[in-house]
Amino acid sequence: MRTTKKRYLVLSPLLGLFVFFVIHMCRREELTTRTKRLTSNKQDTNPETLYFLPSNAEKKCELVTAVEPFHPDTVRMVVRNEPTLVCDRDFLPEITVVDGNHLKVNISKVERDLGAGSFSHCRYRNITSVSEKESQIGHSPWSKPFSTSILLDEDTEFIQVDCFRESTEENVVSKSMFSLIARRSDLDANFNVKLKKREMKFQPKETLNIIMIGIDGLPRHQFLRTMPKTHKILTETLGSFDFRMQGQVGDNTFSNFVALLTGSLKSEVKEWWDPDEPEDAFGFIFDDIDKAGFRTLYSEDYPFENSLFGENRYLTKPQTTYWDRPIHLAMAREDSFVSRNGSCLGSHPVSEFHLDYVLRFLNTFHGKPCFALSFFDAVTHDDSGSAGIIDEHLVNFYESLTSSGALNKSLVILFSDHGTRWGIVREGPNGWVDRRNPFLFLTFPSWFKRKYPEIMQNLQANTRVLTTIFDTREMVLDLLYFKSEAPAPILSNNRNKGISLFKKIPQRTCSEAYIPERECFCKKWVETPVLTSSQIAKDVSNILINEIRSRADKTRCLEFTLRDIVSVMVLNPYKVKLNNGENKS
Repeated sequence: MRTTKKRYLVLSPLLGLFVFFVIHMCRREELTTRTKRLTSNKQDTNPETLYFLPSNAEKKCELVTAVEPFHPDTVRMVVRNEPTLVCDRDFLPEITVVDGNHLKVNISKVERDLGAGSFSHCRYRNITSVSEKESQIGHSPWSKPFSTSILLDEDTEFIQVDCFRESTEENVVSKSMFSLIARRSDLDANFNVKLKKREMKFQPKETLNIIMIGIDGLPRHQFLRTMPKTHKILTETLGSFDFRMQGQVGDNTFSNFVALLTGSLKSEVKEWWDPDEPEDAFGFIFDDIDKAGFRTLYSEDYPFENSLFGENRYLTKPQTTYWDRPIHLAMAREDSFVSRNGSCLGSHPVSEFHLDYVLRFLNTFHGKPCFALSFFDAVTHDDSGSAGIIDEHLVNFYESLTSSGALNKSLVILFSDHGTRWGIVREGPNGWVDRRNPFLFLTFPSWFKRKYPEIMQNLQANTRVLTTIFDTREMVLDLLYFKSEAPAPILSNNRNKGISLFKKIPQRTCSEAYIPERECFCKKWVETPVLTSSQIAKDVSNILINEIRSRADKTRCLEFTLRDIVSVMVLNPYKVKLNNGENKS
């Protein structure tokens, strides 16, 4: 959710009018010419409180099966048969590999990628965090040169490896960065005590690892269209639960992550917190997970403006035991290391880099409870249609979890934070749903499903009712002290907005599920075109362009000008209620 490429969605005061138009704009640095779709509301411009839909609070949200993910017009617009993302030709070749606690030179890769006589030696240095707030990192001195292998220190987490043709620094022939999992033996005793306390005082019936893999801005239907291999292994091989009516509680990553990590709406947090103040006081779910004896990991691919940083937002310290922001700061500052708009990190796809980090975490603490949350921004942030390039990477991840035995001890939550915020998919026949329906898949061990059939029945029923990330959060908290007879010692008191997915969730209105009405996909609307040459089209366009100018960063943008009005539509609700795909009076 990088603000350097952010689109703004605000509202028109003119009877729910949607205006789509093309504007010229010039931005320095990374920014490119883009289409902005904006409306305006002069009274209140907080995106959490602006609604353009009339109230429908008296109707429960029901599954609308009439929406066709593979509508020919949608497929024609958004489905691209792109090859799997490969990055090994985008940067210098990688000729080193981490094997246990040894860093080794891969001689066969040296011969293949560099040729005889083209390699002299390598060296490495550690990367550490200096200041989370200021995004500052530090480096250790370089190691002694090595040409075959070198032993890494036990506390090594993030390293940069440079390899040379000759003994001078000007002849770098390979550059790599690695995220490792240091055992942190100094913390073992602390985690063991927490785990023993949990076992003896609360006697949970089961302990599962909790693995959360998130993809930015990917609607469920776009997931089905672009990631068929992952969908197939989830539904046909692993028997995962596909939550068809997952809603969003805000239109951006920060809003939905606040809900997941704190149990609050962003509007509630902003009652006592300003964006230029630290977020450490939020009371993150990580604290509850750590208290239960779980080792915790958080990773995200874009370090400057993501779910927890950006727009002056910051933390003063890491919130999990394992926190990979330092290496991503180092990558971003290494010339040409990050390429393809963040999709490639050196010679590795960003998705593989993060998924390997999670696998390394689980393997390091095999037999100990772990929680991991890894979130991908780069691949889908600007274009949800690009998700297909990491389809095979996710399949490989699930296969690795299976072969290592980790899947037999884990709940895997694959999710998106929100639907698509811009792009051509929004203008498709199913754009109304694609904007507001992120995906959610839950994968449980086979033995767990057999042992708890009632929970499985509830989960299956819940795949067809309105759910949100608040419900996902409650399920995670439930799993920390699964079926304990003693009250769970959850630190957070924000537990009134969600219902654990382990319980049967009733049909709810969007309001009851804490979904703002403008994010509610439970109503279908009719779009009535308006002549672009009409006075109302001109009037609302002028309002919009003036609003854009008032919001533009004048230090980075030239003045926005309107080039053309592409289309204008009035939205009106159907006079019938959609119920399981059928229109009823």
